[in-house]
Amino acid sequence: MKITYTCRQLTAEGFGTRQGPYTRPIGYFLFVEAACYFGVLPPFRMLNNTLAQGRLISADNVLLEWQPFRIRRWDYEEVKRSLRANPQWGGEVDEGFRGSRKYWERWAILRSVEKMSAAS
Repeated sequence: MKITYTCRQLTAEGFGTRQGPYTRPIGYFLFVEAACYFGVLPPFRMLNNTLAQGRLISADNVLLEWQPFRIRRWDYEEVKRSLRANPQWGGEVDEGFRGSRKYWERWAILRSVEKMSAAS
Protein backbone atom coordinates (compact mmCIF):
# COMPACT_ATOMS: atom_id res chain seq x y z
CA MET A 1 0.00 0.00 0.00
CA LYS A 2 1.28 3.46 -0.90
CA ILE A 3 0.69 7.02 0.25
CA THR A 4 0.99 10.23 -1.77
CA TYR A 5 2.16 13.25 0.22
CA THR A 6 3.86 16.63 0.07
CA CYS A 7 6.38 18.10 2.47
CA ARG A 8 7.52 21.53 3.66
CA GLN A 9 10.44 22.31 5.94
CA LEU A 10 9.54 24.20 9.11
CA THR A 11 11.85 27.13 9.83
CA ALA A 12 11.97 30.01 12.30
CA GLU A 13 10.32 32.11 9.58
CA GLY A 14 7.50 29.64 8.94
CA PHE A 15 7.08 27.04 6.20
CA GLY A 16 9.44 26.37 3.33
CA THR A 17 8.34 25.69 -0.22
CA ARG A 18 6.01 22.74 -0.73
CA GLN A 19 7.79 19.78 -2.31
CA GLY A 20 6.21 16.81 -4.00
CA PRO A 21 3.90 15.12 -4.41
CA TYR A 22 5.79 11.93 -3.64
CA THR A 23 4.31 8.44 -3.64
CA ARG A 24 5.94 5.87 -1.39
CA PRO A 25 5.02 2.69 0.50
CA ILE A 26 3.40 3.57 3.84
CA GLY A 27 6.19 1.83 5.80
CA TYR A 28 8.84 3.91 4.02
CA PHE A 29 6.82 7.07 4.60
CA LEU A 30 6.35 6.41 8.33
CA PHE A 31 9.82 5.20 9.24
CA VAL A 32 12.12 6.93 6.72
CA GLU A 33 10.39 10.20 5.81
CA ALA A 34 8.61 10.87 9.10
CA ALA A 35 10.81 8.84 11.50
CA CYS A 36 7.65 7.97 13.45
CA TYR A 37 6.64 5.70 16.26
CA PHE A 38 10.07 5.08 17.79
CA GLY A 39 10.84 2.43 15.18
CA VAL A 40 7.88 0.16 15.76
CA LEU A 41 4.62 -0.15 13.83
CA PRO A 42 1.74 1.05 16.02
CA PRO A 43 -1.49 -0.86 16.58
CA PHE A 44 -4.02 -0.75 13.74
CA ARG A 45 -6.29 1.89 15.29
CA MET A 46 -3.41 4.20 16.19
CA LEU A 47 -2.03 4.03 12.64
CA ASN A 48 -5.48 4.76 11.25
CA ASN A 49 -5.82 7.78 13.55
CA THR A 50 -2.54 9.15 12.16
CA LEU A 51 -3.54 8.52 8.54
CA ALA A 52 -6.99 10.10 9.12
CA GLN A 53 -5.37 13.35 10.31
CA GLY A 54 -3.73 14.00 6.95
CA ARG A 55 -0.62 15.65 8.37
CA LEU A 56 2.22 15.28 10.82
CA ILE A 57 5.55 16.86 11.60
CA SER A 58 8.54 14.57 11.15
CA ALA A 59 11.47 14.16 13.51
CA ASP A 60 13.37 16.54 11.18
CA ASN A 61 10.76 19.34 11.46
CA VAL A 62 9.20 18.68 8.08
CA LEU A 63 5.45 19.09 7.69
CA LEU A 64 4.14 16.07 5.79
CA GLU A 65 0.61 16.33 4.35
CA TRP A 66 -1.64 13.90 2.48
CA GLN A 67 -5.28 13.35 1.70
CA PRO A 68 -6.73 11.88 4.95
CA PHE A 69 -7.74 8.24 4.69
CA ARG A 70 -8.10 5.02 6.69
CA ILE A 71 -6.82 1.59 5.88
CA ARG A 72 -8.53 -1.78 6.22
CA ARG A 73 -7.17 -4.61 8.34
CA TRP A 74 -5.92 -6.30 5.15
CA ASP A 75 -3.91 -3.17 4.28
CA TYR A 76 -2.43 -3.13 7.78
CA GLU A 77 -1.22 -6.71 7.28
CA GLU A 78 0.35 -5.59 3.98
CA VAL A 79 2.19 -2.77 5.80
CA LYS A 80 3.53 -5.37 8.27
CA ARG A 81 4.77 -7.58 5.42
CA SER A 82 6.37 -4.58 3.74
CA LEU A 83 8.23 -3.57 6.93
CA ARG A 84 9.52 -7.10 7.45
CA ALA A 85 10.70 -7.23 3.83
CA ASN A 86 12.51 -3.85 4.11
CA PRO A 87 14.54 -3.74 7.34
CA GLN A 88 16.57 -0.84 5.91
CA TRP A 89 13.57 1.42 6.60
CA GLY A 90 14.22 1.06 10.33
CA GLY A 91 10.66 0.10 11.22
CA GLU A 92 9.77 -3.12 12.98
CA VAL A 93 6.69 -5.14 13.74
CA ASP A 94 6.61 -5.95 17.46
CA GLU A 95 3.26 -7.29 18.59
CA GLY A 96 4.34 -7.67 22.21
CA PHE A 97 2.43 -4.62 23.46
CA ARG A 98 -0.64 -5.59 25.48
CA GLY A 99 -1.75 -2.32 27.07
CA SER A 100 -4.19 0.39 26.07
CA ARG A 101 -3.55 2.96 23.36
CA LYS A 102 -2.92 5.50 26.10
CA TYR A 103 0.28 3.65 27.08
CA TRP A 104 1.54 2.60 23.66
CA GLU A 105 3.92 5.55 23.14
CA ARG A 106 5.47 5.03 26.58
CA TRP A 107 6.02 1.35 25.75
CA ALA A 108 7.51 2.22 22.34
CA ILE A 109 9.90 4.81 23.82
CA LEU A 110 11.11 2.42 26.52
CA ARG A 111 11.50 -0.36 23.96
CA SER A 112 13.56 1.97 21.74
CA VAL A 113 15.83 3.04 24.62
CA GLU A 114 16.36 -0.58 25.67
CA LYS A 115 17.33 -1.56 22.12
CA MET A 116 19.80 1.34 21.87
CA SER A 117 21.35 0.36 25.22
CA ALA A 118 21.69 -3.26 24.11
CA ALA A 119 23.40 -2.18 20.87
CA SER A 120 26.00 -0.08 22.71
